[in-house]
Amino acid sequence: MVSTYAEKESRRFGYAVHRYDRIPAPKDILAARPDIAILRFPFENLTQLAKTFPSEIFFPIWADALVFYRHDLKLIPTPTNSFVIRPAKPTDDSALEALVRRCFKDYSDHYLANPFFPSAAILDGQVEWCSDLRQSGEPFWVAEEKGELLGFLACRRRGLALDVALNGVDPRVGNRGVYTNLLAYALNEAKKLSPSLSISTQLSNIKVQRVWQRQGFLLEETFATVHLNCFLSNATDLSPTQAEARARILAWFGK
Repeated sequence: MVSTYAEKESRRFGYAVHRYDRIPAPKDILAARPDIAILRFPFENLTQLAKTFPSEIFFPIWADALVFYRHDLKLIPTPTNSFVIRPAKPTDDSALEALVRRCFKDYSDHYLANPFFPSAAILDGQVEWCSDLRQSGEPFWVAEEKGELLGFLACRRRGLALDVALNGVDPRVGNRGVYTNLLAYALNEAKKLSPSLSISTQLSNIKVQRVWQRQGFLLEETFATVHLNCFLSNATDLSPTQAEARARILAWFGK
């Protein structure tokens, strides 16, 4: 299996970051020479990780468990909001950036599990991702009241299916039903575009999963995310900790 070089993450964090959508063979790690390998794979394959990458050599970081839900768009709730829900537009960009920073300021995702990923850069990454989605032409809706953005929901197509890629509600809004209604609106719009709508979050994010279940989403699958800090690129400015990890892993490979 060949890894995917994560260009934006590598640029943002200053390391050669590679992504894998399953547990790779050790030879693939050695061939790709990542500084940090991000592995995301079906949860039931977790025991395979210890057999493939010995913990005393690679010290894998358990980064998160990601749960995926899917809605078949057959029984869809009706929005009952008093605010406006509409497609995002270029003039929303600065307000969206501020909104994303408020939404994700204290959000715990898999990047935060890795001590080599600064929290400020992680938040910048959420802002960049939101901007890319808004400019992509994919479905992207915002909830607005009196000219102020309250929340957003951005999708991307995956074949015939539609996935919610990023979404959030201003934490200052409180329990006003913004997210419930934004999601109901997205479900109604998604039915015009796709046979299903999928969405994911951290396993620990119980509150939002309850909203999805009330809206008719069903749990479909769970993935594990693991980081391997290898530092195998040609970087010469490694810290003592990073250099030690590199030497230990190369010795295991017999290099």
